[in-house]
Amino acid sequence: MTYTLRLFTTEKRVPSIPQLQQEMSTVFPAIPLIPENPGQYPWEQILVRDPENRDLALLCRIPLTDSPLAEARKEKLKEEIRYGRPLSGARWLEKYFRKITTLYEIHPMEEVQSHKGWEVLLHLRLSLWEQVRGIFHTRDEGFTNPQGDLILWEYPPSATGVVSAAVYRFGQFRSFSLNLASPSHRAAFLKGEKP
Repeated sequence: MTYTLRLFTTEKRVPSIPQLQQEMSTVFPAIPLIPENPGQYPWEQILVRDPENRDLALLCRIPLTDSPLAEARKEKLKEEIRYGRPLSGARWLEKYFRKITTLYEIHPMEEVQSHKGWEVLLHLRLSLWEQVRGIFHTRDEGFTNPQGDLILWEYPPSATGVVSAAVYRFGQFRSFSLNLASPSHRAAFLKGEKP
């Protein structure tokens, strides 16, 4: 799988394209959001372009309810995280996946490497989240909780930097700053403990 930004939500409401465009315009005024089928509601795909009319990404809305295909996709997600660490984060995600209604995926294209392309996509993901809330997943990084804290590890051994993380204990998340390069931080987090 290529690098994809994902947002899982329990919200049934479909984000408004004009509102997304307005949110994007506050920071990136020349970035158009182009629906695949302009008259279709609810929308399924939106093309994100840069000011030079180059394709940066494709945003897809994938319903995860009311069909055998949707249920199969949820089961696949549960299987992907079943052996994730920390175990408490994986168990919390399994329960959350029972309630999700929609998956939003942002598929970057080659032109995303252009001027501020990744910043545009991260802002788009945040704008989506502002409308429907939910949890994030980024391949080779991990899953977050609804507050945006890392709760399931997927980082490679060479990862560095500091991220906001949380462990789930006694029915609540306990947040902290996680130094990805610190062996003691990493070991504690993977055991479901604060470093």
